[in-house]
Amino acid sequence: MPSKMRKPFAPKRASRRPDKYTGHTFLTEKEAADLLRFSSKHLQRMRAEHRGPPFFKEGRAVRYQRSELITWMELRRENGGKP
Repeated sequence: MPSKMRKPFAPKRASRRPDKYTGHTFLTEKEAADLLRFSSKHLQRMRAEHRGPPFFKEGRAVRYQRSELITWMELRRENGGKP
């Protein structure tokens, strides 16, 4: 008796419209804090004081672009740790 085999999962076909965020990785506050080796609280404080890395905010959701975090870190290193 033949067993029922399910079809393999096939993802939906991607839109052909170009997306300006293709290739960009957005991180949550926790992921960004982990990448920077900061606590989430420290990142929140820096954001409130307008001295942290650039971020996007939609309602309560805060997102950081990974490439911008890396650039921000590199600029701080080049400037001797000063913003």
